[in-house]
Amino acid sequence: MAVHFKGPILNNVTHAGSRAFFSDLPAGVVQNDYVVRFNDFLLTSENPSFGTFESYDEIKTGTGTIAQAADAKAGGITLTTSGASGDIIGYFDDEASYALTGGTKLWFEAKCTLGSVANVKFGLGLASSTTSIISNTNKIAMIFDTANSTSGTQWICQNTASSTSTTTASGVTASAASYVVGFRWDGSAVYYYLNRSLVATHTTNIPTAALGIQVLVHTTAVATKALAVDYHMAVQER
Repeated sequence: MAVHFKGPILNNVTHAGSRAFFSDLPAGVVQNDYVVRFNDFLLTSENPSFGTFESYDEIKTGTGTIAQAADAKAGGITLTTSGASGDIIGYFDDEASYALTGGTKLWFEAKCTLGSVANVKFGLGLASSTTSIISNTNKIAMIFDTANSTSGTQWICQNTASSTSTTTASGVTASAASYVVGFRWDGSAVYYYLNRSLVATHTTNIPTAALGIQVLVHTTAVATKALAVDYHMAVQER
């Protein structure tokens, strides 16, 4: 079962800087006012590969695995592809709880650690189905893709509505390191953050389809690729 925080974890901060991501997100989030999904992957039973990870579906094209991080500080899971080119491993929240319609504000954040950044695609964010978040026709995502035409070396910010995308290179070159990736919707624009620093603002091609959390790694070479996830969080006003 996912962990749902009700206490002073989330902050009402409107200042610039590293806390700007949390603008208008109140400290006293309650379930009847907000749809809250937070998972710290603390329990083995929360491993998506067991098929009992609340309503999460495993996305899998080969023999890749999703494994609990053994004795990891604050929990975590690792997604690892097989060594076959084209192998995909990931997970999707099929409740599709979120939609960017009207003025209801939304926040998404995840902390991840990338493995090798050669011949690989990583994606984290919200998507409309189990179709890879890299190619999903309705999504909001932070993506690294060595084959991307906008940038094959930087994290990219991309939202897609009915197959039409707005894409911006973040200016941050991806490496085998840890990142906090996220975005927020204020009712008129999507603001993208890397390590809680604003890197892009999009106002076009905002999806209106129902969306769920998706995290995925896709190898494009005969090589094993890995993505570790410490936590993910999505919050939206009801």
